[in-house]
Amino acid sequence: MLPSPQTKPPPRLNYAARRKAGLVKAKPRSRLRKVAKGNAARDREYRAWVKIAMHGLPRCQRCKSHVSQCGPLQPHHPSGRGGEHLFEVVAVCSTCHTWIHDFPNLSYAAGWLTPAYRGYAPNPSHPQPFTLLPPP
Repeated sequence: MLPSPQTKPPPRLNYAARRKAGLVKAKPRSRLRKVAKGNAARDREYRAWVKIAMHGLPRCQRCKSHVSQCGPLQPHHPSGRGGEHLFEVVAVCSTCHTWIHDFPNLSYAAGWLTPAYRGYAPNPSHPQPFTLLPPP
């Protein structure tokens, strides 16, 4: 009697192919949070504060255009939004806000961007950001 020819075993399927064939159950995944728990409350407080603080401002603080000419004002943070600088805001129109971030060297020279470290002496001719206490 002759031996039967050896057949190759079927190729091993990778995880995605086994899952597609229904051989493996998908593991339930937990959804990632868009914002960390600790930051969510701070962000809600900040959004409410900006809405109140910028409500009565009729003009852009950079180009002095009226809101009816340049559109709604946007909050600009000269020192960034980190930590203690979150509530330091200058109200600018979208055109000026884009200019400030597109030309950082000129913006630093003019005082529209400032380093976020203590001990920085601001430019006295630049309108200072208004800092209000957040609502209790």
